[in-house]
Amino acid sequence: MTSTRVPPSHIGCRQPSGQIQAILLVAAVWLGPTRTVLAAWGDSTISAMAGPWPITISTAAHNAGAITSLRWGSNNKQYINDFDHGRQLQSASSFDGLGEAFNPTEAGSAANGANPSPSSSVLQGLSTWSSNGTGVHNVLATQTQMAFWNPVSGATVSNHILNKQVTIGLPGMAHVIEYRTQFTIPANETHTHGVFEVLTGYMPEEFSQFYTYDVKNGATNTAPLSDGPGEQSLPIIFALANGNHAMGIYSPDSPQQAWPTAGYGRWRFPTDDVVKWNNVFRIDNPAGVYNFRSYVVVGSLENVKVSMDQLYASLLVEERSWNLDQNGSWNTGTNWLQTSVPNSNQTPVMFGNAISQDRTITTSGTVTAKSITFDNSRSYTIGGAGTVQLEASSGDAQLSVVQGDHQFSAAVVLNSNTLLDVSAGDQLTFSGSLNLAGRSLTKTGSGTLLLNTGAIGSGGQLIANAGTIAGTGTLMGNFVNTGGILSPGNPASSVTAPLAVAVPEPNSSWPLILLMARRALRDNRR
Repeated sequence: MTSTRVPPSHIGCRQPSGQIQAILLVAAVWLGPTRTVLAAWGDSTISAMAGPWPITISTAAHNAGAITSLRWGSNNKQYINDFDHGRQLQSASSFDGLGEAFNPTEAGSAANGANPSPSSSVLQGLSTWSSNGTGVHNVLATQTQMAFWNPVSGATVSNHILNKQVTIGLPGMAHVIEYRTQFTIPANETHTHGVFEVLTGYMPEEFSQFYTYDVKNGATNTAPLSDGPGEQSLPIIFALANGNHAMGIYSPDSPQQAWPTAGYGRWRFPTDDVVKWNNVFRIDNPAGVYNFRSYVVVGSLENVKVSMDQLYASLLVEERSWNLDQNGSWNTGTNWLQTSVPNSNQTPVMFGNAISQDRTITTSGTVTAKSITFDNSRSYTIGGAGTVQLEASSGDAQLSVVQGDHQFSAAVVLNSNTLLDVSAGDQLTFSGSLNLAGRSLTKTGSGTLLLNTGAIGSGGQLIANAGTIAGTGTLMGNFVNTGGILSPGNPASSVTAPLAVAVPEPNSSWPLILLMARRALRDNRR
């Protein structure tokens, strides 16, 4: 049997960018009383129950700690084809359209031959531990200096570092395996384009049934998938013909915005008795460190479909936290700690302690959030040509300023009634358009809301329950004051008398001659 690999240059992907804080640590930091360090060997096993049987994952020294075996079921079914150093459940990358001519690979090189021959990759650390309270190790982490699949200028080992962390079982989702990868590109290398095969699975040919699974629309959207070969945009499931065993792959970040018809690939190699799927990402001008997150789902076909639904619902409501200490795009998954773009009426968004100086976050299209929280003494500005929609799947949407002075220069639309809380001495500014769209914006907290946009509308109402409302905008709707302060006057003004309840006619124009005098408060805090 000959080796069969698909060059990463054939892979479709998405485009994260920028350097991200490391999510995985080198082996020296993994030491602890509940962890087993096996860096000298590379042979390890982790396991956790999934229904009546355990999922068991094993790595091998001859593949530099890459996963060579995954089993589940009453017959301990093997899900992985481990023939040479190109197959397995593993990761790889390629650069500048060179494919296998510049192709760092986790498990080793083409010259290593059939297993169990030694790998050219260098395993630098391996650790296992238990995260589920059972005492049985269900988490695996490795650090590997990847070999070149084919030599590059005579070198067989690259300086590209791969960290991975694999966890069997998530809360309430025993059939889900979380697979986090981190790729580090050497500082002395310059590339125009990178393709990251974040995860690929080579499986026995009996997993012959290929399906797409549209997680956004549920189980009724399982559909047969052709042999391709190549990529498409939906998560993939490979299954036995009887449906007793199946494996699915899903990433909340696929497909990428720049590659909307790609992200998940599939291949069938009849002469080599193997099938392959992958999850891939593309990055222009890659440099530094990149983190990715994928999920492998194992069980029967029905187990996999149900678990993928649960996983999608769980990730949809997960808070997304900005994770880049520089200006960046809202629309890039790797700029967020969870490596996925927030864009849902169930998703809370946090702009917290990632920045050390004032930063601007831009959106090029329309994005949606259930809530947005600012919690940093340095300023975030949400800008760009796109629109931020505040919309809650149930109840009210929320805006919160825990600390700092922050700003929306991008357009903002309220698709739900929205609660706005600004802490004492802090400020939130709208300098782009603010469309109430017939909803209410209720100001709470003793801090300042500064409306420096033009017309604030259309329709709806602004309710002042507490704090100060200032600025130069014009309200196209109702204003209701139940305890706030409207702050007109000159720049020297610091306090004005509260307004009585004022309710202009709907769609009337009511100027807010609101000049801010809060700059000194902000400056004193810094």
